[in-house]
Amino acid sequence: PGMILAEWWERLVGRFIDGIMFAVVYFILGAICSAIFVSQIVYNPNTGEFTGGGLLVLAAVLPALIGGLLYAGYDVFMHGRDGQTLGKKVMKTRLVAVNGGRPDQATIIKRAAIFPGVYAIAGLLGFISIFGGLLIWMLVSLFILADGIFVLTDSVRRQALHDKWSGTIVVKAQP
Repeated sequence: PGMILAEWWERLVGRFIDGIMFAVVYFILGAICSAIFVSQIVYNPNTGEFTGGGLLVLAAVLPALIGGLLYAGYDVFMHGRDGQTLGKKVMKTRLVAVNGGRPDQATIIKRAAIFPGVYAIAGLLGFISIFGGLLIWMLVSLFILADGIFVLTDSVRRQALHDKWSGTIVVKAQP
């Protein structure tokens, strides 16, 4: 009662704004990890081999793991304060429970574990050599696409998968 669901494009732009911040953090973490780990790799001209190749894995995986955890932490912290990330503030939308009330901390954590937590999960899976890095990011991209498609196809509550799982909706913020 009295709640107006956020439009799909408002949600998309809000996530895009938050995602830009995540991308900047990821870029900085990537630069730091590359500077630390890639500089430790040594080429031996006598054998034609590189030593310390495992450090390349750290340089690639740590930014995704740490950045994903930071993004999920940001999501939990901001939604826990007032139901809005910076992107939601700009778009004048808010996260609420399906009954219109304020979601509890466990619900917010559950929601963030799916998205944006999927980035941290991808980083964690990067440590398992059986999975290729490209394959992991393709699967993450497909999941994010499917997650977003639910907002378009759910005509009742416009819930993404992470909303359905946690019992939340995104509404227009009241002034």
